[in-house]
Amino acid sequence: MERPRLQGMTGWRVAVVCLALGFAFTGPLLVYRFLDATQTTVGAQQKLVESLRQMVRELHADHALGDIAFDKSARSALDEMQAVVKELRENIDSSVVSLSKSQTTFESMAGDIQKGQRRFFPHDRLSEKGVAVFSVKDEGTYAASPSITRLDSGRLLSVLERSISWGTNEDVATKLVFASDNGGLTWAQVGTIHPMNWPQIFRCKSGVYVVGTERHFSQDNNLIISRMLDDTGATWSAPTKITSGWSVVSANTGVDVSGGRVTKTFEVIPSMAVPVTSSVLREDVTLPLRGGPRSHSWQHAPVLELPVASAAGFVPFTLVQVARAEPEGHPFFFRILEADAEAGVLTVRLERFNHYWARVPVLLAKGQNVTVGSGSNVYGGVDWVAMAMSGDEGADLTLPESWTMSTPLGNPASVYANEMRVLFDVAFRPDKGGVRESIVGMKLDGIKDNEEAFEAGFGSLYWMEGVVTRLQDRHGGNGKLLSIMRVNNDLMCDLAALVEYDDSEPGRLRSRFLRYTNIPGLAVGHPSILYDAVSDLYWMATNANRDSVRAWKQPGKGTVLAPNLHITAFSKCEVDRSTLMLYYSPNLVDWTSAGVVDYHVKLGRHFAYPHMMVDGTDLVIVSRASFSPWSEDGSDALPQFFNNHNSNAISFHRIRHFRAYANAEWANEQGEYSGPERKSTNSVGSLVQTLLGDSKAGAVQQLGELHALLTAMSKLDDEMQHVQLVLNKRLEQCALKEESLSDLRRRQAQLESQSTVVDDALLEKIAAIEALEIQLLSAGVSVS
Repeated sequence: MERPRLQGMTGWRVAVVCLALGFAFTGPLLVYRFLDATQTTVGAQQKLVESLRQMVRELHADHALGDIAFDKSARSALDEMQAVVKELRENIDSSVVSLSKSQTTFESMAGDIQKGQRRFFPHDRLSEKGVAVFSVKDEGTYAASPSITRLDSGRLLSVLERSISWGTNEDVATKLVFASDNGGLTWAQVGTIHPMNWPQIFRCKSGVYVVGTERHFSQDNNLIISRMLDDTGATWSAPTKITSGWSVVSANTGVDVSGGRVTKTFEVIPSMAVPVTSSVLREDVTLPLRGGPRSHSWQHAPVLELPVASAAGFVPFTLVQVARAEPEGHPFFFRILEADAEAGVLTVRLERFNHYWARVPVLLAKGQNVTVGSGSNVYGGVDWVAMAMSGDEGADLTLPESWTMSTPLGNPASVYANEMRVLFDVAFRPDKGGVRESIVGMKLDGIKDNEEAFEAGFGSLYWMEGVVTRLQDRHGGNGKLLSIMRVNNDLMCDLAALVEYDDSEPGRLRSRFLRYTNIPGLAVGHPSILYDAVSDLYWMATNANRDSVRAWKQPGKGTVLAPNLHITAFSKCEVDRSTLMLYYSPNLVDWTSAGVVDYHVKLGRHFAYPHMMVDGTDLVIVSRASFSPWSEDGSDALPQFFNNHNSNAISFHRIRHFRAYANAEWANEQGEYSGPERKSTNSVGSLVQTLLGDSKAGAVQQLGELHALLTAMSKLDDEMQHVQLVLNKRLEQCALKEESLSDLRRRQAQLESQSTVVDDALLEKIAAIEALEIQLLSAGVSVS
């Protein structure tokens, strides 16, 4: 009997089965070779499975109709085919799960391969094309203060504000909360926070918060904080006060969340607090003026000790004024060198510009008021004091008691305004009609130009907008917090100040000035800095200045493509904010360029005041921006109001696989040469002592002489300690000898007492013998 053929397995169906079996073996290889098309490949495989299922259904249908006669071998072949299909389906499902888990790794591999095959050029940007989180169309307000965080759901939240050039009005007091659920491609407003200024969002163990200030620059302007009340960013608590009576300056400089602590830096204006710190003189003090400008007391500024009722609240290196008893007398201005709260003494140095209204010795009478600063609110006319606050990240940070405040720290450069200008060609505003009069409170005649104003003590450097990061790298981090502070000036566009905060002692936050240094872009605007544990590097987004020695001028008549620039007097480093760079560092001090985040060739466009965070293998950055994200190169015309300062948008940039742009091995390698951290040989205290010695001696102390004197004193101290040790030993020996002598004397007395007893007994014996001799003689007995 002829064996029936399986007609349904002939032709195209056999070809399909063979193709399916072949694909089952080659599928994994194809998926690996075409990583960028993973989802497309999986979809094709799933379609193939569905085709095979349809074929099986058709075969069953044919069998049911009797069109095909099946024998046992045919059924066996069909069962085998079904088993193959089932196995193929399981393999595909397993591949889908595996590919899903490995997607990040595959993307990283693809990114590395792409970078390795690509030749980079200087004009290349690290980031993808910028996206506008928010944009302003109307002139008069600009976008500002962006910051970003990521929720557990993957949603990105960015908080920002609209701002005006000075002050605050109701329109800009409301902060805007924007969200993106697709990795930053598109953004939508989801919430508001009101009222607040300079908002900064951060996330920690106890929740998501936004911290800021009540208003713009003003008196009694306190730190406030709001907490997210839902899990989407739509609902926020009413802002509550953290401080009271302060005048705080803050910015979107970031919040450090590490070591279980939350730390935020800010600045305080002592002369705009409510109430201001003040006291009175406890004794009369004579101010030894000797002539006018460039006289002896001008060249060798007098240093005085002011006995006050209380020195609490006064901050070293800030300005203080002492009132005059005479109604027509103008107050005198000093810089505080030391504030001894326990003794109630302020050690101060006379500011040179006092010589323009006083030239002979003056009595500062007992009971006269001593107050901080000048009361000015002119930018450049007040002191900014560096501070930080720290809280447990698990605490309710809306409560003031959850925060520990640092000791306030004045700017040492304020004491050396003219010296900084002479040595480094850096200074801030000494301008007539603005800063000078705002400080002294009257029209000041006799200063012929800015050169003389600098020499007189006007134009001290401003530090501001400190960015704090914990030193936690695995090859040298000491666990302390380093604040990198922006320093406004005209020429040194990389000038920065370093301030250290130490939270190692519970309930205390100590502050210490380290030094001035150079860090890219720190006179242009504040950067954004973070530590990345994967690369064990610190990363910084900051501006680069293409020409720091150029005396930038206005183009004449501004246009929509070349608007008039925002140029702050004596702060021309701020002019060029057109280029946003990415740097990395092993220690927060030495920085290496990773590349350009984004830039524009026109000075009237900018990317500035960034804030960033790590998002998986990527780095995401938001910044103030003046650009047209809808155009190919961002150079489309904008209203002339938007320029190098006034931002028409908040930009969002994503740098994929950012760690590949750093040479981490090179940056971190120390090997067998690694030694302890180098310590500074200078301290603020030694600078103050130098000033005190210089003034009281009446002559300029040379650095070499001072060093020799300190060395000699140190040696003398060592010798005195040695002599003291020898003397102590001699005294101990003498004490022992004295004790031994006392013992001998006691023994002698005992022996003498015993000798007396013996003598008495002997005398009694002799008397008895003599009596016996007399008796014998009386009896006629001869005794011989």
